Amino acid sequence: MKKLTTILVLFGFSFFIGTHGFDAPNKKALFASQIDFVLNMENAMASPESDAAGWAIGLWDFVNNSVYVWAKDMMTGFSDTMIGLGYPTCSDFPTSGTDTHPDFPTLVLTYAIGDKTIPSGTYWNNSATTYEKKLTAALGGTSFIEIQYNCDSAKPNVYLKYDFNTMGGMDRLVEMYAQHDSATDQVTIELKSVCADASEGCGTKQVTSMLMNTPDGDEYKIIGTRTMDDGAADEVKRLSVHGSKSTKLADIHRFDGTDLTSTADLDSLTAGVTNDCVDFDEATYIPAGGAADCATATLSADTELPTASSNALGMGDLQGATVNGLTINF
Repeated sequence: MKKLTTILVLFGFSFFIGTHGFDAPNKKALFASQIDFVLNMENAMASPESDAAGWAIGLWDFVNNSVYVWAKDMMTGFSDTMIGLGYPTCSDFPTSGTDTHPDFPTLVLTYAIGDKTIPSGTYWNNSATTYEKKLTAALGGTSFIEIQYNCDSAKPNVYLKYDFNTMGGMDRLVEMYAQHDSATDQVTIELKSVCADASEGCGTKQVTSMLMNTPDGDEYKIIGTRTMDDGAADEVKRLSVHGSKSTKLADIHRFDGTDLTSTADLDSLTAGVTNDCVDFDEATYIPAGGAADCATATLSADTELPTASSNALGMGDLQGATVNGLTINF
């Protein structure tokens, strides 16, 4: 199994609006061409169920290589589009009026003052502050994207909502809050995705909800739940990770089941929940009794969504029953 030697690479980047960002001139790109992302928790958790390290690596790759790359590309495309429209920096971006995309005459961009607030909780800086600016885009009169953001390059905050059906022909919607504090290297991402496209492997309904946070670029927590309502093939996959880049250790709680109405938490005493202490330097389990290594490193995976730290999407907890009932309205 490959080693997780690059874990937390994400936390060294200039987040979304930094070097890829609103104030950096870069070549003009087609706004629509940046839409290249499909959330799929099945791939993220495709390793054998007995392999906690594989689950955690898969989930990390999902967040780092799928969520981050998609969001970065979206914001890069947004930045390039705005530069192409004659707004070279974030401070120049309007908060009223409309523009027609120069390469897509039926794609209309509408500007406004932000009306959502940065989420509350200890994982978020500038909590309860309203986003400065807002953009929505409609193709042929159908809205498919909303972006709200601040122009603070030191503490960029982004809200994204995207409907894949307009550009990608897929019945999936994604909603996400994200933030990076460059002074402390704190990063928080909370997202949800709802898919009702059986042709894309979503069954009758597939829902994903996830939270990721690092306070300093070394310690990190990820907790997520994915459900799929598909008759006899119902699935509930849940994972919580608390790890450290420097020690290469992680406490991992995981659950693989079919109970869409479950309200159980990820405590290792809960039926069906497995707890492992993993050494990513060896990409294997620490031997029997080695759980003390995680305890010594004060690593303890969350057993439920820490709502005092983050509850951006109003989940309350990432239980199967709560996640499976999610909807996203545009």
